[in-house]
Amino acid sequence: GPVTGRTVAWTPPLGPLEGYKIYIPRSNRPGLTYEQNLKGDVSFHLIDNLQEDKEYTVSIYAVYPQGPSDPVSTTKTTLKLLPVEKLTLENATTGIIQAKWPPVKGATGYRLTWESTDGQLQNVNLGDRYQFYMIQGLTLDTQYTVAINAIFGDIEGPIISARAKTLATSSVQTLRASAISTSSALITWNSVPGATGYRLAWGPTPEFAGRYRPRQLALNSSFTSHQLNHLADNTEYVLSIYVLFGTMVGPGITTTVKTSPLGYVSTFRVTTYSTTSITVIWSATVGATEYKLTWSRGNTRNQYVERNTLSFHIESLSPGTLYTISIHAMFGDAEGPPVSLSQMTASVDSAFVQPVRDLKVTDTGSNSIKIRWRKTPGLSGYRISWAPLRGGPEKTRLVPAGATSYVISEVEESSTYTIRVSTVAGGREGTPVVTTARTGKGISQCSFTCWTLSSPQGVSHFAFHICLLDLTIILLIIIFVFDIKPLHTGRMTQSASQGSL
Repeated sequence: GPVTGRTVAWTPPLGPLEGYKIYIPRSNRPGLTYEQNLKGDVSFHLIDNLQEDKEYTVSIYAVYPQGPSDPVSTTKTTLKLLPVEKLTLENATTGIIQAKWPPVKGATGYRLTWESTDGQLQNVNLGDRYQFYMIQGLTLDTQYTVAINAIFGDIEGPIISARAKTLATSSVQTLRASAISTSSALITWNSVPGATGYRLAWGPTPEFAGRYRPRQLALNSSFTSHQLNHLADNTEYVLSIYVLFGTMVGPGITTTVKTSPLGYVSTFRVTTYSTTSITVIWSATVGATEYKLTWSRGNTRNQYVERNTLSFHIESLSPGTLYTISIHAMFGDAEGPPVSLSQMTASVDSAFVQPVRDLKVTDTGSNSIKIRWRKTPGLSGYRISWAPLRGGPEKTRLVPAGATSYVISEVEESSTYTIRVSTVAGGREGTPVVTTARTGKGISQCSFTCWTLSSPQGVSHFAFHICLLDLTIILLIIIFVFDIKPLHTGRMTQSASQGSL
């Protein structure tokens, strides 16, 4: 029954019955009772206006035609108006506060009330099964007073209250990706006050969906960064982060990041070769953990070298044989795209031909490279070959045996070239000597200015001094030379068109 009332129920007796008499204690006069007659067709009665948390004894008689029966009594204690033991407000967002409380024994429901600092008051009546409620539709960045009391029938129990403030924002404002590599990225974001954690989700965009499956990770509120590893190279990912408020998930923010492609090796070239060996060099590739070299003339062989190694000497080759040599930059277990070149080892006859001596680059222009070497006796000529260092067609010229220099004119400006010079003796060719040179930058446009000079009186001739300050400024100094006759006693002045003497 309720706190201030009790329902008394009984099993009707057999036989003819005129009614019942029930003796009810008086609340205002302890120890005294009052009598109430009930009809014979009832089997329960509500006794109200009792005091809370008080023991009462109720007696009932069955009234027969021949008189009343012996009384039947029961003693019970009314319930106490218990307050809600504890009200917890948590997981506040910009528009929601979650209220939680333990159940109250005997309560038939609860009344939850919330009021903002500007006086807006709202409430809701809840059933006895409720132990939490999501208060929604609140104003952001506002403090609320939330109160709750248990309800016992028509009577309300004591009120307890707590305060909580909604957030100014419930989502991450900045989400960034940095330190992006072929397989990783550092994700950072700003912290959100009141958050209990974050949920980070990432997965490939639709065009890359077949390469990687979406994933997600829950992080506690102390995290504002996370390193994503084991990503696919050259793949665009969608990153989303959601704010967690207990069991609630706040709104998310999204950005995209694309991992770097696997790098290829640049400036891969041959420096020297002989009848049984070829030496290759290359430039370092950012992020590479090692390099894989392969060479073949049918059967393929390979060799792994450390990332700090930028050259390799391939030995035990066959003379006069064309080899295809490839190099891959390795990124852990991932293999970058290959860069290949072909080189023929020197023939056996070439071992008996003396190579070029003292090969030097003596001059470079925007479209020319001049090379010089020492003359080697007993030759029929020299073979000169050149090609762009970054790849391109190779050009070759034969020059007579008496030549000790050559101007390479079929080159582009601001480009680096690999130049090879080998001696030729009849049908035999010696081991080439390799060097590199870079062309200069050409002057794309020149401006010319013509001066017409009038000879001042007394000038016998002119002297010009021209200084090249840079590619665009020329300083011209003109000196007038006067033929001055011997002076007589006294003073004389002479005027010139450009000043006074």
